[in-house]
Amino acid sequence: MKEHGVHVEQEGSPYGSGHSDSEKLAQLQKLLDSSLDVICSIDAAGRFRYVSAASATLWGYAPEELAGIPYMSLVHPDDHPKTITVAGAITAGVNVTTFENRYVRKDGAVVPVLWSARWNADEALMYCVAKDLTDRRAAEHQEQQRMDAIYNSIQDCFFSADKNFTITFWNRRAEAVLGVRKEDVIGKNLWSLWSEAVPLKFYTEYHRALAENTSVHFDEYLPSQGAWYQVSAYPTIDGLHIYFQDITDRKQQEALLKLANERFTLAAQATSDVLWDWDLVSGTCYFNSSFTRCFGHENAQDVVYRNWMGNIHEDDILGVTESVDNALLDTAVTQWEGEYRFYKSDRAIAHILDRGFIIREENGAAVRMVGSIQDITRLKEASEELERLSLVAKETVNAVVITDPQGRITWVNKAFTDITEFGFAESIGRKPGDLLQGERTCRATVANLRARIAEKVPFNCELVNYSKSGRAYWIEIKGQPIFNEEGGVKQFFAIQTDITRRKEAEALIRSSEEKYKQLFYGSPQPKWTFDAETFRIVEVNEAAVELYGYSRAEFLELTVPDIKEAGTGAKLREVVEELRSGRTPVYHGLLRHVKKNGTIFLIDVTSRLLPMSTGCYIICSGIDMTEKIGLEQEIIAQKIAAQQEVSRAIINTQEKERSEVGKELHDNVCQLLTTAKLYLENIKYLGDRKDEFADRGIRIVQQAINEIRFLSKQLVTPVLHDIGFEATIHELIAHYEALNTFEVQFRYEANEELMDKDLKLAVYRILQELFNNTVKYAGASLVELRILSTDDQVVLQFRDNGCGFDPSAARNGIGLNNIRNRADAYKGVLRIESSSGNGCAVAILFPARL
Repeated sequence: MKEHGVHVEQEGSPYGSGHSDSEKLAQLQKLLDSSLDVICSIDAAGRFRYVSAASATLWGYAPEELAGIPYMSLVHPDDHPKTITVAGAITAGVNVTTFENRYVRKDGAVVPVLWSARWNADEALMYCVAKDLTDRRAAEHQEQQRMDAIYNSIQDCFFSADKNFTITFWNRRAEAVLGVRKEDVIGKNLWSLWSEAVPLKFYTEYHRALAENTSVHFDEYLPSQGAWYQVSAYPTIDGLHIYFQDITDRKQQEALLKLANERFTLAAQATSDVLWDWDLVSGTCYFNSSFTRCFGHENAQDVVYRNWMGNIHEDDILGVTESVDNALLDTAVTQWEGEYRFYKSDRAIAHILDRGFIIREENGAAVRMVGSIQDITRLKEASEELERLSLVAKETVNAVVITDPQGRITWVNKAFTDITEFGFAESIGRKPGDLLQGERTCRATVANLRARIAEKVPFNCELVNYSKSGRAYWIEIKGQPIFNEEGGVKQFFAIQTDITRRKEAEALIRSSEEKYKQLFYGSPQPKWTFDAETFRIVEVNEAAVELYGYSRAEFLELTVPDIKEAGTGAKLREVVEELRSGRTPVYHGLLRHVKKNGTIFLIDVTSRLLPMSTGCYIICSGIDMTEKIGLEQEIIAQKIAAQQEVSRAIINTQEKERSEVGKELHDNVCQLLTTAKLYLENIKYLGDRKDEFADRGIRIVQQAINEIRFLSKQLVTPVLHDIGFEATIHELIAHYEALNTFEVQFRYEANEELMDKDLKLAVYRILQELFNNTVKYAGASLVELRILSTDDQVVLQFRDNGCGFDPSAARNGIGLNNIRNRADAYKGVLRIESSSGNGCAVAILFPARL
């Protein structure tokens, strides 16, 4: 029976003979459709004959949509060639179980498929099962990502290649060590990239690993990298996994060790030190002949170890053995050093310094230890002899060094070890020059120093030394020889002062341009530089020395608080913090400082940050404000005195005006009113002359009214803005002309917009004063008045032809003082020209805008 190309045999059916064919087919169809994999048959023409229900899930097509459709229409175009090849093999009778290709779903998505297929020649049908690989591929992708992460995280260089040596993976460590990006090697042939490796072990060993399916391990040198590599290669199904490490340093160490062994043999024969070589695996220990010569013990190989360890002082043996054991167990330790007491063959105690170098296997296990022993008994005795001196020297901040006549260090203090970073034991027996001098050390200075030492005379110099970490620093050395009773040099004693910061401050100023030098050293302003951490002053100029009264040497021993008034330290710390943080780039402040003689003075200080390699510094400049403030106070006092003078003049003017008003009222207005009163009182007694006396009284009263009006106008501030400044001046002139005393010729050439209201009023009052003086004292018949203005000035010119006067004699007159004060109030310049019989000329020049 066939249904959609599926052939089902009826006889021997597992469903038994009790079922009809339709029931059997239905059950078979149900069985096929329950499969999660697609079950299908394909005819010789490549068309689907039968497709199970899973096709709807896997490919998005219902079975009936695929019936009669060429299966190649669903295959991804890139997979057509290999699919056609495999289909040909299947029709030729090859059963296929693990063929993978990609199908294009109905919605356009691409799904990976795993095929199992065989060809039925009798039916000319290909029976196939298609499994969805999507989940498996996702899992494989995640696993690949996990493996990539692992390979990229390991410290070894790693790459993989297929059996044709095409590189398929390249980790980050390989990128870093070889300097080749993975993008430049993935997919390329290993031997094409590194053809130089073909004649080397890389080529032969990788091929052997593939051919014999075995792991290989070897060391090889790659010329293009100039490096040795330790390589391990492991065969896989797809090719090789290869791990490698750069072992150039180790190879160099091995070469150096070989050379060291050769040198050790030669040195052991020549040195006075005890040289030893301890084989930690066999337990044997070799000593050179100096062991017997120095300590008297037998040097046979079978007993020498006992003679060594067995003669360490009983109080020191536990510490020595523990120290050695700890060094051997710690794989990071390559050197050991110990100082202990040792019994000679005559039971005398020797103090020895023992140093050893530990040789380890690749896994870190210690296998050998070589070293030397120095008898430092004399050094110990000398150290004890100098103990009292060291009690003083060890506490000083300066480095103290004691050397023997040959220049080898016998003692140093803590300050020396702090500055140089070399420990006490590291320094003993070494020459300071060998230990500390370097590239920047001045050879001429060193030569001069050695000459002084050779002459056995005191020495003093400055030079650059280097600490253990390579840090360069400046020191000042002061030393002298110490002689024994015979007059020979017993030792040399030297004090070293770290002057790095001073030198850097000096170098900073010396290396600056000439302009900066002038600003600091040649500046008339006091300048100084101080350490931002300690506040210690490190440099000053001559102006500062002169201002404060200290010598330069005294200044450099001071801190900034020493020159400030007591109680201002907290403010100083705040300012320094602001400058160091960058929140305040420049600080300005008026401060109270103290001179050497105790005088407190005001100084205007400007400060800036000056960062250097050894720390931060603050550079300051100051201006002595004492004289300036004194002058300002004197000017203020003068201004106050002038203001008081003005005030007195105003008061005097007011009193004069009151007096004048009183006189006018008493001598003029009151007399007129009294006369009017008499006329009015006598009217009733006059009979026919009543009208005449009434008229006279009325005229006199009117005259009094006119006098009062005139007096009021003199006193009341004119309303300039009502009729304008020019019209107000004309009104003033008309009043004086009404007196018939003199003629006024007036020229007005001013721009009122240039004059503010207060200036106009001042000019008006000055004119009143001038006209009044002319009426009272001048006896003039003509007055010439001119008011003019330019862009920046207002000019008042007043001239009469009166009797004139001596300006110097009238200098303190109230009227003249009023004119002068009003002119000064508006920054005017007053000029008076007058002499007896020649009239008077007054000119005042005001600035147009105040």
